[in-house]
Amino acid sequence: MNQLKQIHAYSLRNGVDYTKFLIQKLLQIPNLPYACTLFDLIPKPSVFLYNKFIQTFSSIGHHHRCWLLYYQMCLQGCSPNHHSFTFLFPACASFLNAYPGQMLHSHFFKSGFASDVFALTALLDMYGKLGILKSARQLFDEMPVRDIPTWNSMIAGYARSGYMGAALELFDKMPTRNVISWTALISGYAQNGKYAKALEMFLRLENEKGTKPNEVTIASVLPACAHLGALDIGKRIEAYARKNGFFKNLYVSNAILEVHARCGNIEEARRVFDEIGSKRNLCSWNTMIMGLAVHGRCRDALQLYDQMLIQRTRPDDVTFVGLLLACTHGGMVAKGRQLFESMERKFQIAPKLEHYGCLVDLLGRAGEIEEAYSLIQSMPMLPDSVIWGALLGACSFHGNVELGEVAAESLFKLEPWNPGNYVILSNIYASAGDWSGVARARKMMKGGHMRKRAGCSYIEGFSLPFESENPQARLTVATMRPIFVGNFGYDTRQSELERLFAKYGRVERIDMKSGFAFVYFEEERDAEDSIRSLDNMPFGYDRRRLSVEWARGERGRSRDGSKSMANQRPTKTLFVINFDPIRTRVRDIERHFEPYGKVLNVRIRRNFAFVQFETQEEATKALECTHMSKILDRVVSVEYALRDDGERGDHYDDSPRRAAYGRLGDSPYRRSPSPVYHRRPSPDYGRARSPAYDRNRSPEVGRNRSPEVGRNRSPDYGRNRSPDYGRNRSPDYGSNRSPDYGRNRSPEVGRNRSPEVGRNRSPEYGSVRSRSPIRRFRSGVLRDSEEFLYNPGVEYLN
Repeated sequence: MNQLKQIHAYSLRNGVDYTKFLIQKLLQIPNLPYACTLFDLIPKPSVFLYNKFIQTFSSIGHHHRCWLLYYQMCLQGCSPNHHSFTFLFPACASFLNAYPGQMLHSHFFKSGFASDVFALTALLDMYGKLGILKSARQLFDEMPVRDIPTWNSMIAGYARSGYMGAALELFDKMPTRNVISWTALISGYAQNGKYAKALEMFLRLENEKGTKPNEVTIASVLPACAHLGALDIGKRIEAYARKNGFFKNLYVSNAILEVHARCGNIEEARRVFDEIGSKRNLCSWNTMIMGLAVHGRCRDALQLYDQMLIQRTRPDDVTFVGLLLACTHGGMVAKGRQLFESMERKFQIAPKLEHYGCLVDLLGRAGEIEEAYSLIQSMPMLPDSVIWGALLGACSFHGNVELGEVAAESLFKLEPWNPGNYVILSNIYASAGDWSGVARARKMMKGGHMRKRAGCSYIEGFSLPFESENPQARLTVATMRPIFVGNFGYDTRQSELERLFAKYGRVERIDMKSGFAFVYFEEERDAEDSIRSLDNMPFGYDRRRLSVEWARGERGRSRDGSKSMANQRPTKTLFVINFDPIRTRVRDIERHFEPYGKVLNVRIRRNFAFVQFETQEEATKALECTHMSKILDRVVSVEYALRDDGERGDHYDDSPRRAAYGRLGDSPYRRSPSPVYHRRPSPDYGRARSPAYDRNRSPEVGRNRSPEVGRNRSPDYGRNRSPDYGRNRSPDYGSNRSPDYGRNRSPEVGRNRSPEVGRNRSPEYGSVRSRSPIRRFRSGVLRDSEEFLYNPGVEYLN
């Protein structure tokens, strides 16, 4: 630095311009204030100097300074080159707003640098980091030359946004892969919670010839081993890291420490912690303290905290969670209170739910149940099920029935599906000798049809952790047949449906959607009884008639055990349900599906939508990657539409019943429609009308008729009708009619009726009335027909 100052003084004294050389050396040190002072003295800096400053500021994270330099460059008339854009695009990726990057993209293309592969890769990476995957994929497809960094940027963009299916598909299409390609995919799986898949990809990488994991790969896969408890695989990866000198990397050493601490290998974790030495950061301290606290080494955790303060490392909220957990396991109530108070008083850390939960558990285990309950009441936020569960466990241990009932009532509201709360409450009553309370708790549990979920665990075998669970439970879940419940109000609660269906048997669970639901019974006979009794039954405040039937498509199975063929034919149009009908716009759905292909059309109908792709292959790829994904924090269900948009015809209508029954060939019982069939029905009538229905009839015609209508009518038949009907008739009109009655009627009789009504009727007309397909469906005739097909997506949303 002194030599640079001497050179600067020499240049000023002798008039020799060494400014460019000095700035380059100062930026390498870096000494940014000195370099900026020299830069400001230059009247018109060159594009080279601008690029050096932009590159330096971008590398140290001062991205706003990069944008200011670009703005200054444009004002001074200095045109940026392709290197300028290569350095500016990563800086724009850190902005919360995409507008600066899009504006820079426009300037980039206008400057004529669209063929530079390095700048295009930086632009692609910018769009991937901003989450604008449509623009990124369009740019990727239009690039004339794609090198390995280009593929890696696109894969990382998909993985960062959670689209691991699209990332894996692109990874498989890569002509040549390097270690960065594998690392991007492994890191994406680990960050999205798919730890077993991350470990599987790492084992594939080990068998890849010519490609070896680097320190970033090791730091990405070790957290997956820690979460899965795969200690043996973690030790093998640790040996590889030490052999190749990766342990010197702090991220790798912290990841190795986490594996041993999470898996209970505390002695080895402490040895790794000591080996890290002076390079330890806050993550190292927190990992070791949490490992000691979880595995019962409470005093060691507190001593490590004191050592942490001596070395002037400031704790955070995670540190205090581990410390309070250590006090809970060690029964140190006074120390726990002291630590909880020092959080906000000494370190200005506001307590969170985790800290309150640890303190409530600490007080409850020590018998201070009243103080724990007072702490819950004084919390600045609402307590969750973990806090009430800690209080309920303490009441069970110390036999406090009164507060146990309070905690149980709160848990019943927060976790109505959890049978463990009922069991603990029953045990509290039993320990107090209140057998009537035990009976009440058991009755409540049976009334709610509670069942304990099958337990599962991970075991290591064949170099991978596998999920193991009860095979009988897996078989039960696989063969469970849901029933579809639709046409209820959007304000209907799940508890209301549970009470309604619980009358017919044990309900396993209910999946609530927007305007419809799927109900899973434990016994198939109970489900059949509920369908038989509840279909077409008035329900809710507005007395809507429920639609209750077996679910079709992939959710349910037909009666012979095979999957229903409805909606199984692949089409170019996808059916999307369960998104937020108020906040979701067409643009949101387009952004969700555009990474998988070209979207031709998106149509939103109420709370479902149709998404049409250019090819059927793109639709299939989108279906595989987006089913049960999230649109605006709502998990959506994606299926094939029954027909493509081109096959629907111009008579498409939003009515779910018309869409299900009104098309040609949908039902074997369909008759030819009347000329007024396609007119819009009454908005209050949810089913398609009979083909012979006449919209111009009086509202009273056809309601509540006797099954004997038309047979031996009395002379007074027809009273209270229109004044024009039956005028000047004989008193004996209607008795002893001729068998030919109904043929060649007067033009005045039946005016305004459909042309099909009254034509070529038989003499026995009226003795046995024929019923329309819709009426037969209501009475259950069509329900058992194996030929009856419908569109499950449209039908669900009535």
